[in-house]
Amino acid sequence: MQPASGKPRSLLFHGDRDQRPAPRELEASGYAPGASVLVEAPADGELRILPAEMVRERVRQIAARTASELSGALQILADHDAEHDASK
Repeated sequence: MQPASGKPRSLLFHGDRDQRPAPRELEASGYAPGASVLVEAPADGELRILPAEMVRERVRQIAARTASELSGALQILADHDAEHDASK
């Protein structure tokens, strides 16, 4: 974990508790004690921490990116549905 100050920090895990210490430098960005966060751990090994207030926007970003990446498949499904509805 590399906080804004540039000093490396250790991420500490204590048993099965869901609380983790964070550097005080992050409090100004909304990561105050007791703040709710979403933690993402993508396959690339990166660890992302997002304030809970931003989760809805993150879900929208992921949905838009996925729909864009799969637009061809979505069009095939839409065409199939249209053909199915026309045959009724």
